[in-house]
Amino acid sequence: MSKWISTGEAGRMLGVSTVTITRLIRDGKIAGQKTRENGHYRVRPESVIEYQKMQENSEQKGTADDRHE
Repeated sequence: MSKWISTGEAGRMLGVSTVTITRLIRDGKIAGQKTRENGHYRVRPESVIEYQKMQENSEQKGTADDRHE
């Protein structure tokens, strides 16, 4: 089982704020959970990497689609 990372670490991986990471967790776009101790979210690093790849693929697809118009 992999470790969990903070929203700050996840944000640095994606180049976004912790608020954005929290929103992505709440929207179900990346895997995360609230801790019992302090109510902060923890994130699965694999989920962040998967989300990043999906975003890159979406951007590439959009660029390719633009060339055909």
